[in-house]
Amino acid sequence: MRRGFLLPLVALAIAAALPARAQDARSTEAQDAARAWLALADDNDADAAYAAAGDKFRRQVPQAQWTKALADTRTPLGKNLRRTVVSTQFVDRIKVFGKGDYAVMIFRSSFANRDFAQEQVTVEKTAKGWQVIGYFFR
Repeated sequence: MRRGFLLPLVALAIAAALPARAQDARSTEAQDAARAWLALADDNDADAAYAAAGDKFRRQVPQAQWTKALADTRTPLGKNLRRTVVSTQFVDRIKVFGKGDYAVMIFRSSFANRDFAQEQVTVEKTAKGWQVIGYFFR
């Protein structure tokens, strides 16, 4: 009986002593770039968010359309309260963009006027670093 109780405790102690696995640097860099860009969107700074986005974003969405879409979508939500990364997936091809070095992130977010939302941010590694090329809000 004691042995059956002791074994799980020993396993737990060993697991607690092991170092935690750190997220790889590439994921951290991509997520940091996405979060910095999302902070601009959170502030409803459409001009700064547009300027910070990658060329592929700006070629697909005219600035006036982006400004209106951001105001229409985000203003009613109120202040961002929390944002958590759900997943980060690296891909080397996106149908509409072709080959590249991309990361697609899903965030679970909550706002003052909406408890749950899902945001998808796609970034591309360019000579300027990771840049947002896609944003979808659900």
